[in-house]
Amino acid sequence: MGINSTLPQDFIDRFSQYEMISYMSLLNIYRDLKLAHPGEFDHLVYASLGVLRPYVLLEYAVSDFIDSGASIARLTDAGFIDFLEVLHFALGSFTNRNDYVPSFMRSRNFIEIQGHRFVFSTVDGGFCTWEALFELDSSPFVNYIPITNSSGRIMTYSRVGVQNQFLSLAVSNGVNQYLAWEFIRSLIRVSSYQEIRTNEMRAALNYMVAPNTINTSIMTEGFAVQAQRAFEQVFYRDSINGLGLISFIRHDEPDALQRQISNAIVRLEGYVNMPVAHRPYIPAAIWPIYDDFMDGIITADDAAHRLQNIISLWLIE
Repeated sequence: MGINSTLPQDFIDRFSQYEMISYMSLLNIYRDLKLAHPGEFDHLVYASLGVLRPYVLLEYAVSDFIDSGASIARLTDAGFIDFLEVLHFALGSFTNRNDYVPSFMRSRNFIEIQGHRFVFSTVDGGFCTWEALFELDSSPFVNYIPITNSSGRIMTYSRVGVQNQFLSLAVSNGVNQYLAWEFIRSLIRVSSYQEIRTNEMRAALNYMVAPNTINTSIMTEGFAVQAQRAFEQVFYRDSINGLGLISFIRHDEPDALQRQISNAIVRLEGYVNMPVAHRPYIPAAIWPIYDDFMDGIITADDAAHRLQNIISLWLIE
């Protein structure tokens, strides 16, 4: 997640103080920017969506106020109501709130156009995720950092699976059905909400869902050497084509480039073992309430109580 480099310096500094930032902190920065400079930045939309699509934010926010293990929802808490109010302030006036803006950036011109449209820039896939780890020169967006949920878990746009293709499990009729169901429940809970707590569970998930999720252990031996070679190869290839954020990275000085590569690897190594928040599974019955709230038909308090009823029943079932 990067911030528009043309904003007032105090807001850039506020964003830059974070090593990673929660979705609620982003919403608060956007709200405060609009309040401090009324009318001046009305041409800038909140963000180039991706993981910050409003309905994705709502899914994460709802899951942040759910104790899945105890089947308890706390959606009438003041913190969740505050989230709804800030979300409405940021996005309630836009008619196409769920329009998708590609988070990958194919060309320098595409990125520069985004600089005239968004306060924040999302990089969550495609061509330039890794490039956001480097120092950007004259870029419309700067200071890229990971985005997290309220618990400090790195947010991902996809659920466990890619392009809505999810992990399927089946068990034989000859086994103990109770134990089989408990095993499947444990896998769902671990892959969707909880940290992986044991080496055995890590191994199981690594075998079954590693291709589609980063919430697993990875081989760290030799990581730095392999990453070094990969970065050097990609810089050589993509510097010719000028793809994505690479066009804003100074790579004409070998020593400076090597320093940036080393810094990027250090950042990556710091992210490897961080807990991850997969996009949660939330019942579709919440969306009519979401639409009514964002359209101003019901208040945040009303929406919170209706969501509380629906999610509580869903958890029981």
